[in-house]
Parts: sequence; C-alpha cells; structure tokens
Amino acid sequence: MSLYDDFLKERIEIGAGMVAKVYSWRGYAYKCFHEGYPAEWIAYEQSQQNEICKSKLPVPRYYTSDFPNTIKMDLIAGISMSERFKVAGIDPVLDDFMLWFQRIHQTEGLALQSLSECLLKIIDTAPVDETQKAYARKCFDMVEEIVPEQEVLCHMDYHMLNIMYEGSNMRIIDWVNAKNGKPIWDYARTYVVFYEYAAGLKRRYLKRVLFLENYSEEIFMKAIYVNAIYRLTEHDTKRIRRLIQEISPSVLN
Repeated sequence: MSLYDDFLKERIEIGAGMVAKVYSWRGYAYKCFHEGYPAEWIAYEQSQQNEICKSKLPVPRYYTSDFPNTIKMDLIAGISMSERFKVAGIDPVLDDFMLWFQRIHQTEGLALQSLSECLLKIIDTAPVDETQKAYARKCFDMVEEIVPEQEVLCHMDYHMLNIMYEGSNMRIIDWVNAKNGKPIWDYARTYVVFYEYAAGLKRRYLKRVLFLENYSEEIFMKAIYVNAIYRLTEHDTKRIRRLIQEISPSVLN
C-alpha cells in the first residue's frame, strides 16, 4: 500500500467548502480540492499564503504536499471565533474581531495585487444590469476620492469562521483573496458577509467600523454597494440582491 493510499484511508474530514474539503492526517491539515480544480489556482493560493507568512500576523504555514490536488498546512486544533460566541458572548468576541482586523490593516509592503484594480475589473463582469454597474462605478470613484490613500493588507474574506482559537492563541486563515488597498473595502466586504450569514450582527459591526475608522455611514454604504456587486460574481443569492436594492436609493443621491 502506498503513502497516498494510507492518506486516503486514514484522513479525517474537519471542514468543507465550495471548492475543497479539509482533512487532518498525521499532525497536519490537508486541503483537498475537488476534481478538475485548476492546478494554477492551487499554486496561486499557496503563493498567496507564503507571502502572508512574511507578515507578523498569526497565520498557518503552507508546505509542499506529496499528494495531487492538495495543499499541506499547519493543523489548527481549536474552535472558530463563531463557536467562541457560546462561551465568551457577543461583545467581547466582536472586540477581538475588530482588534485583529485593525492589526491586519497595519501590515504593509507585501507583494500582492492591487485591490482597487481588482474591484474595477470585477464590476465589469458582475451579473447585474448596466445601470447597476454604473452605480457601482460611481460609488467606487467616490470612495476612492474621499477616503485617504492607503496600500495596506486587506484580507477580503475576514469573518468569524476564518479566525481560529487554539486555547489562548489564535490563527487567521484563508488568505486567497488578500490584496493591497484601502481598509474601507475590506470592512465593507465583511459587512456583506455578515448581511448574508449573520444579519443579527451587522448593525453592531457597522457601529464599530464607523467609530474606529471615522467613516461617514454614507461613504461606507457606497463601499458596501461595490462589495455586494463583487459578491454576486462568487455567490449570486437573493439575499445579496436584496442588499443591493436596499442601498440603491442612497447611491442615487
């Protein structure tokens, strides 16, 4: 029996996503991508993580895997921030959430793509009509004009399932969407995720963002609109389309 046969027989599933399942095996985690997932996308994800590991943030390391269509990484034996709600309560967990979000945005100098350039390209490919695309471009231009220029690390998928606790330590995972850009786009992306999956938290989260970063609610809503359009290119749901419709009247002003 080969090592790969042992892996297939002994591995234990610990997570699943849209493109891959994650297994534990012999002290490491293995992200096993679904059949047909492009090899170049796997290589891109590994290069992204290797770049993030140059920062001082608490992140897992990736390693060369002996098995096809997989990424080998540090095994995190703990619970997600989402699960931590049950023992710590909403406000303390949200405080931790925002603290680490700000620390991410203190990281500079990584060799990553431009977030602003990516957002503009994504607007053009979004499954919405030309009027909505025009609104999104208008919002993008206003945010870029008003918000001070910054080129810092943005996670662009920062939510409570991507923060793991190992006792008193924590790790931030899933950096494949990371870019360099303005934090407002990153904060807005997370609002869209809360709106879609944890609507009860969105108002608390919104208040914290506006207080910590001193954004006006009007400009932040414009950043949210752009990110909702972006989200449709990944996950086209009625809920995200409802968010777009809710914000549209304010965009017209």
